[in-house]
Amino acid sequence: MKYAIACVFNGGLEKYHKSLANEIAKEFGLTVVKKQNLPTHLTLKYPFNLKNIKKLEEKIEKFAYGNRKAKIKVGGFGFFGKDVAYLKINNSFNAGRLISKLIKELKTIKNLDWTNVDAENLVPHCTLVIGCNKKFKSIKRFLQNKEKYFNVYMDNLTIFKLVSKKRKIHKWKIYKKFSLN
Repeated sequence: MKYAIACVFNGGLEKYHKSLANEIAKEFGLTVVKKQNLPTHLTLKYPFNLKNIKKLEEKIEKFAYGNRKAKIKVGGFGFFGKDVAYLKINNSFNAGRLISKLIKELKTIKNLDWTNVDAENLVPHCTLVIGCNKKFKSIKRFLQNKEKYFNVYMDNLTIFKLVSKKRKIHKWKIYKKFSLN
């Protein structure tokens, strides 16, 4: 099975993120993010295949129980080349340390796949749109003056499970959520 690990955000940030992603989808016809219908989140471990998730669940549960939530600031826009637009996430010192500890713990799990955007290369963000390319400049202009900033907590570790994959649309569901202390 394919899984991913994230921190899910609710409240005002979720409402703003979903609204902006939906506006972009409607205005530019770029609907991948809308169709995936994922909760607003910070990816902590990119998708990986794992036959037996039991050890991973145990490690995450133990980690969540033994660690405190950490403040982070979300806002402003960033881009991965001309393909992806996202909300920037600025980790506090404590959040950065928490993520590093989590990655170190996850790296002890045998057969856990790592990509070139995982671990030390992780760029914290909330994706707004995928596939900008020719519409990149227009999307960048569209985002001007739409910035909002949110102080939120990294207060959970959530495992997503891939439930379907059609073309570029990966549908995920929350498999299990663990609250940090």
